[in-house]
Amino acid sequence: MYSKDSFNNQIKSYNIKASEGDLEKIFLYLELVLKYNSILNITGTRDKNEILKRHILDSLSFFTYFTGCNYSFDIKKQIIDIGTGGGLPGLVVAVFLKDSTFYLLDCRKKIINFLNIAIAELELDNVSAIEGRAEVLAHDPALRERFDIVFSRALGSVGIISELMLPFCAVGGEAIMYKSRKVTEELARYGNTILEMGGKIKELLEVKVPGLEEYRTLLVVKKETHTLYKYPRNYAKIIKAQYNKHKHEGR
Repeated sequence: MYSKDSFNNQIKSYNIKASEGDLEKIFLYLELVLKYNSILNITGTRDKNEILKRHILDSLSFFTYFTGCNYSFDIKKQIIDIGTGGGLPGLVVAVFLKDSTFYLLDCRKKIINFLNIAIAELELDNVSAIEGRAEVLAHDPALRERFDIVFSRALGSVGIISELMLPFCAVGGEAIMYKSRKVTEELARYGNTILEMGGKIKELLEVKVPGLEEYRTLLVVKKETHTLYKYPRNYAKIIKAQYNKHKHEGR
């Protein structure tokens, strides 16, 4: 059973120095997820400890990349989480990066309603929830190529999420993709999509999530050139293109 003390000890492996208020916010968020999960299906995981380990601690593995870049916790970055779901990873990362501004994007109104409740309950004045589809909002001049960091967790293959994420990323910024062991296969098959979107692979950073005996990695992509405005395409077209590529390779 996780306690605030045990959780705090585990996130120290990410070089996170949490205040008592930070810990209270994380555990309040956990209670909110448990409360609304049966209604909204925020996560298929129902056990409290498993949610902490598989979702919250996993989301906070972002700080492996963050501390590796020698960023200080008081940096001012514009960050967007694409397909955030219940706020993972964006909302829990925002608890610790108080001076950065976070946008949590999801297309489901009921999820946005939950996020607004969580943002208010946790008193996170650096976080906003945005309702809409990534492939549509990426063409909005107010959001396109605006963000220093774009991240996404459990949203799909490298081919799909590269086209959805990189149009939001400013030139010189970075896209962070949370991936499993399948990342090597996905890069071999869809790595060219990253280049087509103006990105270049910077590193594949293996991370260790405390208590989780599964392979986890952060794929870090540097945005080097502007993304052609035709991207991202309609989601159905993205899926069809990936399917056709896979089918062609299978011949």
